[in-house]
Amino acid sequence: MVMHHKRRDRQPSTAQTLNLDSRRTLALVGYVCILCIFIPNDI
Repeated sequence: MVMHHKRRDRQPSTAQTLNLDSRRTLALVGYVCILCIFIPNDI
């Protein structure tokens, strides 16, 4: 994650972008967990 955002270090909104990324990752993890619970046979 940090490797891709090295170019955005100069911008003051780095903290906001990191927060958005963390929220996206948490949402993706939760979504995958829900899929695993509802569809365990496909995996």
